[in-house]
Amino acid sequence: MQELLNLPTPALVAIVVLGTAQIALELYAVIDIVRRPADQIAGTKVMWILIVVFVNLIGAIVYLLVGRKPATVTQSEAAVAQGDAARTAVDTLYGGDDR
Repeated sequence: MQELLNLPTPALVAIVVLGTAQIALELYAVIDIVRRPADQIAGTKVMWILIVVFVNLIGAIVYLLVGRKPATVTQSEAAVAQGDAARTAVDTLYGGDDR
């Protein structure tokens, strides 16, 4: 512990900042695994949680890069989203239909 306290102040600040970033990234990855539907994860949720927890920063980065599958959007969902966006744009430009 004494050796750690003898480090220069910039080194101590870097250790704290990097440690905080590592913990935040790991928490984000675990929360994402828990909340994401199983069909949007390559492999199993338990496998990825173990990788993230035990491999630390590298595990979280690998999960975020290759462990997640993109959500699939059906044509009807895309059409509804586009219609809502167009309606919002028209209402913003020309005012809502207040009859």
